[in-house]
Amino acid sequence: MHRAITRKTLVVTVCILSFIGCAKQFDIAAWELDALAPVVHGRLNLVDLIDVEEITAAGDGIIHVQVSDTLLRLGLDSLIGIPDTTLKSEFSVPVGGIQWPPGVPFYRDTIRTRFNLKDVALTYAEVKRSLFTVDLKNNLKEPILVRYKILSATNNGDTFELEELVPNKGTFSGEYNLDGYALNLRGPDGTKVNMIYAYVEALIDPAITTNYTFSAGESFKIENTFEEIIPSYAKGFFGQQATSYADSTAIELFQSVAFKSADIVDFDVTFTIDNGIGADLNLTIHELTSYNATATQSLEHSIIDQQQTFGRAIDLFNPNDPVKHVQKKISFTPSNSNLDALVEIRPDGIKYGIDLEVNPLGDVSLGNDFVYFGHDISAFMDMDIPLRVGFEGLQLSDTFDLSLDSAALDEERLQSGVLRGYITNGYPFSTAIQLFFLDSNGVVLDSLSETQQQVMAAETDGFGNVSSATESVVEFPFISDDVNVLKKTTQCIVKVRMDTYNTGVVNIRDDYYIEFNFVADLSLLAQ
Repeated sequence: MHRAITRKTLVVTVCILSFIGCAKQFDIAAWELDALAPVVHGRLNLVDLIDVEEITAAGDGIIHVQVSDTLLRLGLDSLIGIPDTTLKSEFSVPVGGIQWPPGVPFYRDTIRTRFNLKDVALTYAEVKRSLFTVDLKNNLKEPILVRYKILSATNNGDTFELEELVPNKGTFSGEYNLDGYALNLRGPDGTKVNMIYAYVEALIDPAITTNYTFSAGESFKIENTFEEIIPSYAKGFFGQQATSYADSTAIELFQSVAFKSADIVDFDVTFTIDNGIGADLNLTIHELTSYNATATQSLEHSIIDQQQTFGRAIDLFNPNDPVKHVQKKISFTPSNSNLDALVEIRPDGIKYGIDLEVNPLGDVSLGNDFVYFGHDISAFMDMDIPLRVGFEGLQLSDTFDLSLDSAALDEERLQSGVLRGYITNGYPFSTAIQLFFLDSNGVVLDSLSETQQQVMAAETDGFGNVSSATESVVEFPFISDDVNVLKKTTQCIVKVRMDTYNTGVVNIRDDYYIEFNFVADLSLLAQ
């Protein structure tokens, strides 16, 4: 973020003329002049610099860190993922010399295939998205007409079917979908599960006017491969599944907030476990640990290693609002957990270990488990941390345009100089400030001082709020060796580091700021 700088030029000209005698000769004497030139002016504010949606100001003016993150989400595909499945049928003529009239099926078959769903037993599904291919191969000397019906798939009472003419000694391939179709997975007799079945018949092209004579070994083949089936709804028994999940989720917020350590005294965190499927659940959290490159911190709370039991969601049979979820909310406070310690290490992410059991008591629903697409098993955390904290090493920085009269930077005339900063600190932190100079390419050239200059903290009342800002003056002396650096400088980074550990916990509000005005005080040689 760049700040526009008001350019001011103060020119001090001292002319001393000495008139000596009748000779009318003039001598110019050397003098030292003091010149003041504005360099950079601007303001730093935490909310402006950390432009992320998780940093907000509440009605009380105190800045809050608000984070919502999903740790676990298991949807329909995770519970009953339908694998790629192929239906195959093949006909081969055993002996030659058989004559067959065109237009009359010489081959009929009902193809049955079970989806490999392990312990899951589905009886019904509605298709949201799908893809399947049909490959036909004709080894006869004449074209054949193939009629293919997926008897398990209906849409408003209509069965999915296709009819294709396959050339002699040729093949046909096509891609189709069953989007919007209902799948009856009970099989032809209504007693099976996970079964899809189809009917196929093949006949000599009806346009042919003479009987066809089969030769031994002539054949016809069909393959129907379901490469993707994603249901919008599924029903059956989801099995007794026991699964362990160990994973991590990144936290990007703290990449924007640089601090060494923090002391958080207040937070409101809710951990929600949500069951959106029609099956009973047991869920156990074994680990919840924050981490960064050098440290980890594990959660201490009664939820750890304690099994949580959930009843099944309720099917409302309402297309607009089909499911009533079952939820359990677990509260984390300073008195029942150390969750503040997980945040205080400035984590890069959170890792977790969770065990999940589906239908721990077996098929108590008698095959009436259900799941809708988008209604999942999930565990998520809502965190609200008011910045009523103590910080060590909190850093704010921004880049500002430099405004300095280059005519004043003549190393032959420069005797000495000081970059003097007038600082107004509206933060309740003791603050150190430092400047870094950049060239037109944004490359850091130098800093006038290796050490940061100290600025007094704002004064606070008994409630941790700022009662009045403080005024401080800092100085960065420079000599003629620094002139070349300043001549190449077009911008500067103003960086402040804040600490409250000496003053304890304070409130950080959205209207707090640090304002600065740096002026070059130059001692020049004039002739």
